[in-house]
Amino acid sequence: RVTGISKVVEKKKIVYFTGTGGESTENHLFSIKLNGKELKKLTSIQGTHRVNVSPEGKYFTDTYSNINTPAKMELFSAKGKSIRMLGDSKSDIMDEYNLGKVELFTIPTTDGWELPAKWTLPPDFDKTKKYPVRFSIYGGPNAASVRNSAGYSLSDHYYAQNGIITISVDHRGTGHYGKKGVALMHRNLGKWETHDYIEAVKWLWEKPFIDPERIGITGSSYGGYMTLMALTAGADYFTHGLASSAVTSWRLYDNVYTERFMDTPEQNPEGMSTV
Repeated sequence: RVTGISKVVEKKKIVYFTGTGGESTENHLFSIKLNGKELKKLTSIQGTHRVNVSPEGKYFTDTYSNINTPAKMELFSAKGKSIRMLGDSKSDIMDEYNLGKVELFTIPTTDGWELPAKWTLPPDFDKTKKYPVRFSIYGGPNAASVRNSAGYSLSDHYYAQNGIITISVDHRGTGHYGKKGVALMHRNLGKWETHDYIEAVKWLWEKPFIDPERIGITGSSYGGYMTLMALTAGADYFTHGLASSAVTSWRLYDNVYTERFMDTPEQNPEGMSTV
């Protein structure tokens, strides 16, 4: 899936663009001729890459990270050969932190989808113990949050140090499956998101180290809306929740955003009544 055009070098008849490649949770730099030939992947390290291509396409800077590597910035040639390390956000003091263990995986649904997920386990994780779970979600259409990248915050690790597992799950409409998934959201905001988050809870219930009496969920904006949906439509599965800046009525929310997905109240009265 293409995520952006980085540079068009007309003299070389080459387009540099970013895309997910084989992993929807990653982002890489590619080049291709204007005639559609000679597709090349220029970044090789697993993870999420943010790049800037030089005006003539001779070089590019790459800021990259993954779940095990804090962000680094490196200069590469147009062929993807490393020239110089420009910066590393990891300082020596980070080795002293008792951080949780971050893992990236997928959760299968009963109807055949694989939901990208990432959790942070306690540093002293013990499978014989029971742990509460905190879902941290956004969940908007075409707005994936599960990435193979280093987080910008240590809050998940703080919860992990206090014996709480934090998990993020992307439902089928967050963009990992392209238009096929996002199209399911049309006139149906709230339906498939709630369905897939419930599927994730059911999957967690099968783990012996999960406490089913302490399954919390939190999010802001669309994530706040999904928190409210989880605590109502999904009340048999989620036991706690904290909604921030939540949408509580599609009829009263920003019409430019709402009607893009839900159409007007007159055209979609049933969908508008989901919150």
